[in-house]
Amino acid sequence: MRAAITLTIMLGLSLSGASAQDAAKKAEAAKKEMEALEGTWVAVAATRDGEQAPEDRLQTIKLVFKANQVTHRQTGKYELDPAEKPKSIDIKPLEDTDAEKIIKGIYEIKGDELTVCVSMPGKERPTEFASKPGSGTALLVLKKAKSGN
Repeated sequence: MRAAITLTIMLGLSLSGASAQDAAKKAEAAKKEMEALEGTWVAVAATRDGEQAPEDRLQTIKLVFKANQVTHRQTGKYELDPAEKPKSIDIKPLEDTDAEKIIKGIYEIKGDELTVCVSMPGKERPTEFASKPGSGTALLVLKKAKSGN
């Protein structure tokens, strides 16, 4: 009986250690992704509910990532989970504490290109990089601005 209790305690301790290691790895991966996002990104393509943005509108779309904040028309805090498939991003506007206002999305970074697909606030996270009519999603393809821009 004692051996069973000891084994259970040891197993529990080893699992909690693995759990702490997993959390540390996840935090480190998120930190690396945040570093890759740092800077200004300008839109090269944008689609909302299946409709492509006109060129003049496209030129006004810019995302600025700094530390754990992102700014477009307003500033929000963001959290990443690069372990998700596809990688996930949650954006919470700083001006609003309502959980319904959290924007859930997915993202992918390839070199100097960032693809982000987000749902309207309060909607479920998109599962693919697409914005179809009536989907309530926006798909952005952005290029990283050169330093000094």
